[in-house]
This record gives sequence, structure tokens and C-alpha cells, in this order.
Amino acid sequence: MRYFTVLFLMILCISCGDKQVFEPPYTLIPGVGLEELKLGDTGLKVTEQFGDPEIKSSVNGSLTTHSLEYFSEGLKFYFDPVASSDVDFNLPITQIIAFGKFAGNTDKGIIIGSSLQQVRVLYGEPNFFDEILNQDQYSSGIDFCYDIEDFINEIKVR
Repeated sequence: MRYFTVLFLMILCISCGDKQVFEPPYTLIPGVGLEELKLGDTGLKVTEQFGDPEIKSSVNGSLTTHSLEYFSEGLKFYFDPVASSDVDFNLPITQIIAFGKFAGNTDKGIIIGSSLQQVRVLYGEPNFFDEILNQDQYSSGIDFCYDIEDFINEIKVR
């Protein structure tokens, strides 16, 4: 019995380290980020929280935009475009996109799959509606992207 008590206490001590990992449901806050992971935090902080990402890169002229993608969480974290093709995890995150399996909501309760009408009731009329992207853009720092039936398929915080 003493062996199991010691083992339990060791496991408890190990699991109570100083690394703080937050779990779903996540809350997206316009212009801020996630409740526990803010815009401006580094890519290192993202990997500490979520582990190894799938890294995506897109090139536009001489600049490369890198993103850290977590499909199981339904989250993508973007850096500003840089001249290097190498990812610098010390750079700040400038945009967070929730999609697919995102287990959370915005600060006003909007989730992936909410309707355009629900967004407009809670957030009001957008500052800009992008007809090409079918996207509401709000100056508060949040965008809602809709599918062809006007249900949210992505939420962007910038």
C-alpha cells in the first residue's frame, strides 16, 4: 500500500509542473487571440501548448508566409510574411484561424457552423463584407468566413 501511495504522489508532483496547458473549449477574443494564447505570443509558446505542428508555407513574390496548423484542434496560427523560407518560432503570431474540429466559441458564443444571421444579431453589421471570400470583417479584429449556405466554416482573429 505504501508503494502505491508513493507512486501516486510522484505522479501527482510530475503532473503539476510549471507548464500550463489549457484545453478545449477555447474562447476566441476579437483582436486578442485565444483566452490563454494571445496574438503577439511567439510560435514557441504555440508549440509548448499544442505540440509539433504541421508547418505550411506560401510564397508571394519574395515573401513567405508560414503557419502552424493543428487539424485535431481546428486551429491555425500565422506569422507575418518574411523573406526567409525557414520558420522562425521566435516570431509573434499575427493571426489565429479556427476551422473544422474547433472546440470552442467566440467571446459572444459564435461557433463553427453558426449562421450569418446569428453573427449579425450578436456582432451587428460588419464593417466590410468581402463578396469574393464570402466573409464578414469587423474592425474589432474578427472575421467570419461562410460556406455557400451562409454557415461559418472559419473564424479569423487578427
